[in-house]
Amino acid sequence: MQTFGTIVSISLLIGWLDIIIVRPAGDIADEMQHLDPSEIISVPFPLLKVAIFTLFPIPVLILLWTVKNPSTVVWKSLSLIKVTGLMFVVLGLCGNALVENWQHSTCAALYISALLCTNLTENRTSNIFEELAFYDQSNLLLHCRLYCTLAFIISCCILSILDHGYQLQRWPLPILLGATYGHTIGSIIGLLGEKYKKKKNR
Repeated sequence: MQTFGTIVSISLLIGWLDIIIVRPAGDIADEMQHLDPSEIISVPFPLLKVAIFTLFPIPVLILLWTVKNPSTVVWKSLSLIKVTGLMFVVLGLCGNALVENWQHSTCAALYISALLCTNLTENRTSNIFEELAFYDQSNLLLHCRLYCTLAFIISCCILSILDHGYQLQRWPLPILLGATYGHTIGSIIGLLGEKYKKKKNR
């Protein structure tokens, strides 16, 4: 059941990215092709599309928490808020203009947090690193997905400093792409790891 649910969720996530971000980015690129590459990447991606893409996973995540175990929804929602605040600060430390692009940055922080909070453990503590599966390797799916998501976010941030004028370099698309693909690949690696682990135990 976990395998089926994970495959469905990552398929929907990739499809959502393609519909809301990737395809419209191609149309916008045609409209902006007369501009200098530095001018293109200096302007954030349209806020409406960013907001629609990033805010959709949050109610879905809360709904899943409610169905799975209603008693944990409150503290998991608090964890989501804590991670969002932390991610917003991290985005600022990485050089993003938080005041100027605060709406885009807030959406990006919420999206990252929603994906990271799919990897919450059952530990109820004030330490967010213990609430997330940073140290808990009992569930390889959560562990791999968490680290892959963060690794891909960091890797894709390189896109924002290149001067090619691609639409996918506009803020906050490098963050969104990294989080989405990292979450997807981490899920696949985690599922394979869990399968190998069960096979080895047998």
